[in-house]
Amino acid sequence: MNLFEKHVYRMSFTKIWLLGLAIGTVILILGPTQPALSQESVSVVVDEIAYYRLLDSVFEEKESKGFDVLSFVNIRFVPSFLPESQITLIRTGKKAKIIYIRTDMNLYSRMNELANKGERLDQAALLKTVRIDSRSFDLTLEEGDKWLSKIFLAIPTATQRIDRERIAVQRTGTAEVVLDGGFYQLKAHHGMNDILLSLYDENPNGNRVTGRYDLIKILNRFRIEVSSLVDDRK
Repeated sequence: MNLFEKHVYRMSFTKIWLLGLAIGTVILILGPTQPALSQESVSVVVDEIAYYRLLDSVFEEKESKGFDVLSFVNIRFVPSFLPESQITLIRTGKKAKIIYIRTDMNLYSRMNELANKGERLDQAALLKTVRIDSRSFDLTLEEGDKWLSKIFLAIPTATQRIDRERIAVQRTGTAEVVLDGGFYQLKAHHGMNDILLSLYDENPNGNRVTGRYDLIKILNRFRIEVSSLVDDRK
């Protein structure tokens, strides 16, 4: 059974505007006469800035900043419910290296759980409840270059596909929104150049290649293969 329930919504911009106007009118009419919501009925929303600061703390990785680094890709997997993870592939003049970091739970869900209990979101205390697995190992130069080329070459194809979707939405006035997915945050570096992308995977799966764009499928496949290599080396 899939871990994610997929919700797809299609609605024209005009309908969205009218719906918002209607809801706003109802609130204006009924708002003052409605009883206040009980504390139990209010769901606390986790501060995204605090969440990403926590991820930066968990996934801090300094080896890609060395002077001997020619190229690297940093891939952070941020799903809705699965544990977060990060892979850094570093290519120097002499070797290719993988640094893999993963958590044993979804940190956003954990933060949300604490927030809705009314507990203070103390980052240091929260991290004590999470097991963080960090591994590193070398690849052959051929293996490292293969993955670097696959990722770099798929970037323009993904942005072209996104641009076609943008044009289609502008032409039709209708957008498709899929909830409960996850993001791949990609930083690809070579020389003095950095490419930063955040790509949405509509239906991520821990052990299956998914994705609307070829780039997401490549990142998914890379993550699954690296995870399998790490498990084999235990």
